Amino acid sequence: MSRSRRSGFTLIELLVVIAIIAVLIALLLPAVQQAREAARRTECKNNLKQIGLALHNYHDTYNKLPMVTHRAQTNDAAGTEGAWAWSVAILPEIEQGPMFNALNTGSVTLRQAASNTATLKLLQTPIKAFRCPSDTGTEVNTNRPFFTTTLNVSFATSNYPACNGNQFNTGMIMQYNEKPVAFRDVLDGLSNTIAVGERRMRQLEPLQGTTLESPWAGTWVGCKDQGLTPQVQDNSALRGNTQFRMTDGRCDTGNDAQQGFSSEHEGGIHALLGDGSVRFISENIDYRPYAADPAPEANMGTYNRLGHKADNFVLGEF
Repeated sequence: MSRSRRSGFTLIELLVVIAIIAVLIALLLPAVQQAREAARRTECKNNLKQIGLALHNYHDTYNKLPMVTHRAQTNDAAGTEGAWAWSVAILPEIEQGPMFNALNTGSVTLRQAASNTATLKLLQTPIKAFRCPSDTGTEVNTNRPFFTTTLNVSFATSNYPACNGNQFNTGMIMQYNEKPVAFRDVLDGLSNTIAVGERRMRQLEPLQGTTLESPWAGTWVGCKDQGLTPQVQDNSALRGNTQFRMTDGRCDTGNDAQQGFSSEHEGGIHALLGDGSVRFISENIDYRPYAADPAPEANMGTYNRLGHKADNFVLGEF
């Protein structure tokens, strides 16, 4: 009587199959991650395009661009109750009209809104158009609190600060004590000037040590002080400047990544230009510290000039 033989895998064959599967996964995983990041980069780019369209619609309505900050004109004559962000001004243009109406920024101060349970919930609501999908930071930005002796709250995070220029108030989105910019004021051309950039939340590993070296992202809501101090609560949460080198914030006066542009994308940032287009700008772009030369305007790098709306110098390729 013949015996039937049972077919099966030997231990060696099984180990070989497992090893092959492991190699295939190791080869496939980076490709999957790259595909996901490519999708996130596309979504980030689309967010900035949406913001660009909103700024153009705002300009069509008011013949000017919003300011970095604005305050409740009817209820804050002294300007001491906090400042609303430029991004709040364009909420109706990004299909957030109900949010804008509920905040009532023309008569309700930021401090009043932050002190009210119902409106504070709105101020802590993440808005997709202001978040880079590659940034895994928290939805509420505790690094940029609205802090007083009687109030300590945090607002929803934004990865897209407006560009205030190379040095302060030389760009498209001006600070509260300056004249608003119209498109006709952008003498270098809308396609040659950054309107909005990116900023990451995660701290920079090589530069850990001081708080200024961390980007901290920003917020779409506003800030406590329209001016420049104190650092945590000032309008650097709402704007950036190209005098601070991309990513690490190095400049002629030190490091301040809180006021520069950065991102979680490999190799650079997305930037919304004044004409509504979005370009990916390499972190290796020509950059020069603003005060390093006797004639800084003439010797600015390409990155510096992208922040300046009217330096009257040829920009070149970037």
